[in-house]
Amino acid sequence: FIRGPGQEWFAGGRKRTRFQRLDLRAAGAGTIQANSAGSTVRFAHEAAGQPPVSFSLDERALVPGAPADNRLRQTACPGPPPDGAWACTLSGDGRLLLAALADGTLRWYAARDGKLLLSLFTHPDRKRWILWTPSGYYDASVGGEDLIGWHVNRAATQAADFFPASLFSERHRRRDIVSLALFTADEHLAIEQANARTDRKEDSVPLRLRLPPVVTIVEPQDFTPARNEKLRVRALVRSPSGLAVTSIYPLVQGRILKGRSVAVDIPKLISGVPGQGEQALDFLVDLPAEDATVTLLATTELSQSSEPARVHLRWEGAHRAKTEMPNLRLLAVGLGHYKEARLGTLDYPPKDARDLAAALHEQQGKQYRTVESRILVDQDASASKILDSMAWLRERSTRNDVAVVFLAGHGLNDETGRYYYVPYEGDPRPDEIARTMLPADKIQELLRQFPGKVVIFLDTCHSGNVWQGGAPGDLARFVNEMASADNGIVVYTASTGAQTSLESKVWKNGAFTKAVVEGLRGKADYKRTGEIKVSMLNSYISDRVRALTEEKQTPAMALPRTMPDFVLARVPVPKPLYKRWWFWGAVGSVVAAGVITGAVLGTQVPSPCAGMAVNDCRPL
Repeated sequence: FIRGPGQEWFAGGRKRTRFQRLDLRAAGAGTIQANSAGSTVRFAHEAAGQPPVSFSLDERALVPGAPADNRLRQTACPGPPPDGAWACTLSGDGRLLLAALADGTLRWYAARDGKLLLSLFTHPDRKRWILWTPSGYYDASVGGEDLIGWHVNRAATQAADFFPASLFSERHRRRDIVSLALFTADEHLAIEQANARTDRKEDSVPLRLRLPPVVTIVEPQDFTPARNEKLRVRALVRSPSGLAVTSIYPLVQGRILKGRSVAVDIPKLISGVPGQGEQALDFLVDLPAEDATVTLLATTELSQSSEPARVHLRWEGAHRAKTEMPNLRLLAVGLGHYKEARLGTLDYPPKDARDLAAALHEQQGKQYRTVESRILVDQDASASKILDSMAWLRERSTRNDVAVVFLAGHGLNDETGRYYYVPYEGDPRPDEIARTMLPADKIQELLRQFPGKVVIFLDTCHSGNVWQGGAPGDLARFVNEMASADNGIVVYTASTGAQTSLESKVWKNGAFTKAVVEGLRGKADYKRTGEIKVSMLNSYISDRVRALTEEKQTPAMALPRTMPDFVLARVPVPKPLYKRWWFWGAVGSVVAAGVITGAVLGTQVPSPCAGMAVNDCRPL
């Protein structure tokens, strides 16, 4: 099922998501064009008047406003189109039939037998997308993997469950299978080949047993006033799989509070008939002295974490004194020169790292009590030094602090789709990747242990085709995993898909870092309130990078659903004109000039009434 954007309905007292169909026929174009292999498609999108978009399966890139391309053609489909299709075409080689359906999806079918191979849903924001096979193997953009999911019915009088695809990412996020689906024109063959290449066995556990628990917060209600730093939370928990719930844990402001929260009366087992029976649990949670979001997550031995159950609280207690302002600590890594000459040279990552550090140090005494940083560039940015510096960040951070990590340089994915950051000694040969590079899961494991808020800036796709054992880094999987509910990390990435991150001698920075620094120094303060929140910085970065690169680079951001928007930087509030000294000086100058001009004119131009009686002189 496709999840519609931001729409909800209520049944049985529970909030549920309503699925929305987007009729692509509203665009009125009635055309769909594809290249020879069927891997690039251009089509009308979502609303009348909107220009077409194109999607490249090879580059995993969605391009809004895509111009006409003479390599793309619409070829008449043999026989009737698939049910619900309003437009279809054949790939240039005749192997694939592509159809645009009225449910808002694009579908690829094998022309020889009509079997469905792959589906694509593009969100109306023209940024997020998800691809999936009939068995549910998928690949997605940053923020896109919750656009589809599994709908599981319950009793006739009970609301159905919906489980987003992200809850099964360990099993079903398979970039390799998706890539092979069109090449083989057979999903089962694609699965076999992908598993053979990576020596991976197909998961034989029934999906029903992978279903995570369902958690509902009963008390307190949303936006309940909070005055104490201790809060009791009551929740109902059930297990649709019928397996025991093995862990239930709270998060505050999107972060797991290790040693800070105590679960009361957690049962050893919550099991029985799948989906039936709920058990009440109480939790005692520590709150910060600010508006807060409390989240509960649960797992079974076979599932990933559940959908987050959240409650938002309005703080009405005492606020922190200025001496309790948070601290900020930064690790900035910029690699322009590598030990391996084949990796080439990047001009500005070291400068990018230093420039970001300078911009954040300006926040000392404004948003943060202190700002500390470690900067690693070129030969100092070895894997061991990066890991040591991350450990330094973790050890120095407290629950109230903010940790920022900036990584600029090269990144790559191996053939399984696993992402690596390339340190100074990184070697791209297939048998050296695992030994010499920093894997995404290692970075993720360290960052999720931080007690406070964590923000990471990733500018790691500068390079083109320099790889022997992998492909230029596609960050989407890494970003989605880090921003998941149980990791709670805010992620900004310089580009999406296989795009190249651009740098220029004109800017003397990468486009992404230039936008980040400008935004932190005030240009992201759209509301002129003096506060720059993480979402505001994202808006500025997105617009600025696309303008700088003439739409060649599309940055992205992932904010965990469990984490509220928060202030990252403060800047002086611009004064209105009437409060600026030079404004009144200018006004005075204009007035004085007018008086002087009038006086001069008055002495030089005789009055038209001169020498006449008052009653004989009338204005015209």
